[in-house]
Amino acid sequence: MSATYVIGDVHGCHEELSELLDMIGPKIADRFIFCGDLIDRGPSVANVLKVVKDLKKRSNVDILRGNHEYKHERYEHSSSMKVDDDFISHHMELTDEDKGILFGLPNFIKGDGFVVVHAGIPYWQNLPMETHLRFDSGKPLNLEEAKKSSILFFLRAEGPDRRPTVHGKPISPGTYFWAEKYDGKHGFCYFGHEVFLDKSPRLFPNAMGLDTGCVFGGLLSAVRLAEDGTPDESFSVSAKKEYVKYDMNVLNGSSWRMALNNKVQNAKQI
Repeated sequence: MSATYVIGDVHGCHEELSELLDMIGPKIADRFIFCGDLIDRGPSVANVLKVVKDLKKRSNVDILRGNHEYKHERYEHSSSMKVDDDFISHHMELTDEDKGILFGLPNFIKGDGFVVVHAGIPYWQNLPMETHLRFDSGKPLNLEEAKKSSILFFLRAEGPDRRPTVHGKPISPGTYFWAEKYDGKHGFCYFGHEVFLDKSPRLFPNAMGLDTGCVFGGLLSAVRLAEDGTPDESFSVSAKKEYVKYDMNVLNGSSWRMALNNKVQNAKQI
């Protein structure tokens, strides 16, 4: 019998990804959905993509666009973007074949009873929408649609007026983590992007956070879905080392963490 698995942010951690897949034991008819951010930060983008290519030979594989894939795709079409040396180094690792895998990815995947996004779904988001963003000289062709779609791989919080808040932006009193109030209208939601340095994926009433911070010395996590789209069993492997120092002030903005840390910490684990 086939199964569907969703895997959190890999960020170049190829050894951990191989170990996680060995733990799961992929079968021919199984489906693997990556939440996005396969690349950047970790030890080897090229080796992660090799693992993914090998997985494609024996199972069905889908990859979502994360904010890191989005940035590389933009850079490919607009070299005037301001980026650091680490980013350029990772970008230069990408072959044409790699770019064919990582560019033009969907912003969400919807299945029976579930939906997978990279970051989150704001309350006003209606699916389906355009699942892909197209680029011309580094700019999305449909700016209005791109603005709505990009929220799916940048969202972190919503304010009391339910206005979305993204990375590093000031937040107002009453702001909450989006998954706290997601009502499941699109199905049970699996997401990455937000780092939870837990012993397992973070469970909310109608959503699950799968980025357990492997590149920061945490875990690489996956979940197998039940027939109704809800979580069935989670799988995690420990990082080989702390590849990048986790600095929540730099990564998420101190105002974001100070305001929401208590609420997020009260969510359940599976």
